[in-house]
Formats: sequence, C-alpha cells, structure tokens
Amino acid sequence: MEIVTPLKDIDALEKDTVTFSCDLSKPNRTNGKWTYNGEEIAISERFTITTDGVTQTLTIADVSLDDKGKYTYSIENASTSATLHIGGTAA
Repeated sequence: MEIVTPLKDIDALEKDTVTFSCDLSKPNRTNGKWTYNGEEIAISERFTITTDGVTQTLTIADVSLDDKGKYTYSIENASTSATLHIGGTAA
C-alpha cells in the first residue's frame, strides 16, 4: 500500500471547516487510522471520516485553537502527516 497524494498543511481561521485528504494506491481501504498529535481521532459531530475510492478524508467542522497541531493518516506501513494552523477568528 502506498500513499500517492500526501496530506497538505492547512491554514484556517477559528470557526472554519477544514478537510484533510490523501489518496492511496488501492481503492476502498477502510482499515486506515487518523490521529491528532498521536491520539486516534474518534468520529463525532465535528470530526467526519470518509473513504471514496482511493481518497481518504478527514473533515473538521467549527475549528478552534485547540484543533491546531499535527494530523496523520496511517495504513499498513505507510503514513502521511500535515499540520493545521489556526489564526484569528473568521469575520
């Protein structure tokens, strides 16, 4: 398994909705894991995880300063990471 398109860093404002996504070399894999600063992310009203073909997506709604940090997607022996930067409040 390879990660063909890695995660990219995101700059956001508080209250924004952000989406991290990466593409795998094989479609419809649901055994991957998303983590935030090393802790596994639980699906909730704010955190949505989807798989669409080769694309793995993590959507975070209503981001706050507490959400800034490193997000990682791991599957088998491949992983990709990106950082969420939060700056100010959306007008």
